[in-house]
Amino acid sequence: MDVNQVGPLMLSKRIEVLMATLTAQYDRIIIDTPPIGLISDAFALNPYIDSTIYVVRKDVTKKESLSTIEGIYKDGKLKNTMVLLNDTNATQTYGYGYGKNKRK
Repeated sequence: MDVNQVGPLMLSKRIEVLMATLTAQYDRIIIDTPPIGLISDAFALNPYIDSTIYVVRKDVTKKESLSTIEGIYKDGKLKNTMVLLNDTNATQTYGYGYGKNKRK
């Protein structure tokens, strides 16, 4: 498929039919889209989603991207926007936790 055809496909009736079929068969559907700002697939899929998880990587994701996420959250452009911080070390945490973490 040509990259130029992805946008029209995301807005086509075929996506609506696909999502209705998947929703009828599965309790949870996870859709991985390109980062917001590069391509707007996530916005096109917004009518079909319950929540958005934005994965950011420590020391890699640029601050400008975080500003974009904050704007999307504040403006309510995507449903239930959440951020997942990836590539962290448990010894660098602060605050409440659970499990078998041992403090030294």
